[in-house]
Amino acid sequence: MGKNKVNATKVASIFKEMADLLSIKGENPFRVRAYEKAAGALEHLPGDLEELYNQDKLKDIPGIGKGMLEKIATILNTGKLPAYEELKSEMPEGAGELLFISEVGPKTIKLLYERAGVRRIS
Repeated sequence: MGKNKVNATKVASIFKEMADLLSIKGENPFRVRAYEKAAGALEHLPGDLEELYNQDKLKDIPGIGKGMLEKIATILNTGKLPAYEELKSEMPEGAGELLFISEVGPKTIKLLYERAGVRRIS
C-alpha cells in the first residue's frame, strides 16, 4: 500500500486532532464526535491497520464508517490527509499550540482565543 508505514496510532492521533480543531472552529458536534469515535476505535484496533484494511475488515468495526474508511485509505496510500492539512491551515495562528496545555480542551481554547485574545502559550 503506502510507502510510509502508517499504524493505527498515527491515524487515531490525526483523527483526535481533527476532532479538536473542528470543535475549536465550532463545527457540528456530531461531526466532531465521529472523529472521536473513529480515533477510539483505532486505538483499540484488534490487529494491524493495513492488514485489516486490505482484508476489508475495517468496515465491520464500530466507529469506522464509509467516510472514515475513505480517509484511512488516503492516509495509508499517501501518508497524509489533505482535509487534515487544510483544517490546520484554517486555524488561527497559535490555536493548535494551545491544545498542548493539559486540562484545557477545545471549547476552552475557543473561548481563550475569541474572548480573551490568547494566541500563544509563551
